[in-house]
Amino acid sequence: MKNILLPSDLSVQSLWPIKKIAENHNSPELLTIHVVHLLEMPTSIADLLLLSRSKRTDNSLPHFFRDALQILQSKFNPEQIKIKFEFVYGSTHRALSNLMDVRRIEQVLILDGYKYQFADKDSVNFIGFFKKIKTPVVYIPYRQAKDSEFEVLSILLNDYKNQPAPNDFRFEPALAM
Repeated sequence: MKNILLPSDLSVQSLWPIKKIAENHNSPELLTIHVVHLLEMPTSIADLLLLSRSKRTDNSLPHFFRDALQILQSKFNPEQIKIKFEFVYGSTHRALSNLMDVRRIEQVLILDGYKYQFADKDSVNFIGFFKKIKTPVVYIPYRQAKDSEFEVLSILLNDYKNQPAPNDFRFEPALAM
């Protein structure tokens, strides 16, 4: 089984490498793409106690991001390619490193030239963390031309109208310390 980490800012654009990853995966082994969004660890004791009952659920994802994930999940055979999303709590490279060890991440993919937008006040800018991590990081060029928006739409909508919507989208919260 091969595990890849794809950090996300909860935008559809941050998901576009998934199609390229899937196209290049020609091995019979399972490929799991872990899409993660890092959040600050709560500092108050009350928030820490309630962390397991966190407000962060799949319903708190932006609807366009959740829809894009569902579309992408439905495009691939789940026995060959799985896409999992999770919120990860922790604002240090150590927290990210621990998550990568637990998930057995073999490679990290980052969009080069893409300006990650962190609209949520609790979001953590993860870009600097990857300089301190031993796992190989692959920088995928992000085209900033107008056609990149059309590329995202075509990836998500191409041949989708004939496929049923997935009913098994699961949100998996994670706690990294």
